[in-house]
Amino acid sequence: MARPSAHSSTDVDNAAKDLIRRGLQVTPSRIRTQLRGGSFGWIKDTLDALGYNSNAGLPEGLDETTAALIKATQPLVELLQQQASKTLDAETEAHNKLVKTLSDQNAELLADNDKLRAKITELEIQSSEASKSRVFALNELAECQKELTETKQQVTRNEGAIKSLENRLVDGEKLSTHLRENLQQFREMSKEQMQEARSAHQSELLAIREQLKNAQKKLNLSREDVISLNRHNAELFQIKRENENRIMLLKDEISIIKNSARTAELEASEQLSKVKQQQAADKARLEQLSEDLGELKGAYSSALLQIETLKSLNEMEASEVKELRLALSKANNQKDAAKQRHKKP
Repeated sequence: MARPSAHSSTDVDNAAKDLIRRGLQVTPSRIRTQLRGGSFGWIKDTLDALGYNSNAGLPEGLDETTAALIKATQPLVELLQQQASKTLDAETEAHNKLVKTLSDQNAELLADNDKLRAKITELEIQSSEASKSRVFALNELAECQKELTETKQQVTRNEGAIKSLENRLVDGEKLSTHLRENLQQFREMSKEQMQEARSAHQSELLAIREQLKNAQKKLNLSREDVISLNRHNAELFQIKRENENRIMLLKDEISIIKNSARTAELEASEQLSKVKQQQAADKARLEQLSEDLGELKGAYSSALLQIETLKSLNEMEASEVKELRLALSKANNQKDAAKQRHKKP
């Protein structure tokens, strides 16, 4: 039969000798546990080849009944030990998994807490920037109001200029009337003088009209500036209201984030409390298993005492059987002697 490459017959022999030194019976299952692996059939065949019989490791001088009883109880003891060991390993592994899961959850909660703190810091920065933007907008609004005041003053000055131009126009009309009167007076003048006077009058009139048009254009431009400033003022007021609403929303989000962080911390503390309770329960269970193992050892010791008692009883029964055999032999001898006496004449 093929054997595992990890072990050899020397390893099996050394393990068997170690068991014998410790006063334990040499069995394939114990050899397998000692080697931490290996095929049960291969280990059994190797033990047979090395000359270890089923009584290897038992104390010398035991009768067959005691040896058979020890052999019969040994697998039960080994099975109970293996079950207790497996249960302990499974519970330890589950406890380690639980501790690892809680550690991962704690790390995730810490990471989420760091993210929330970073978000709060970012929101505070945005709130500060919004406050700065608000201050800047208020400064711009003040500048716009100042410009609006200056524009109104300019409009007032333009209206004064327009009134001055209107007065000049009235003066021009008066001058035109005067010129007409002069034209009537000087009709008799020569055509060249009249053309020169008419050209001068028309030039002056065109200049006055041009000044009037320029003043009207300036007035229109001033009115458009006032309308544009009013629109800009309305836009700045709208921006101010939007910034205030955004600040309120940011404050609400910060409050929600703080509440979420507090809830996460409470949940983490509850989970840690549950873990501690589970650890206490696991510790109590380990203590219970230790007590059960101690009881099993006590039962095993009681079984050994009962075996010794049975051995003593067997010895007593053997001595009584010998005495009965001697008595029976004496009775037979006496009977034979009596028969011989009856046969004599």
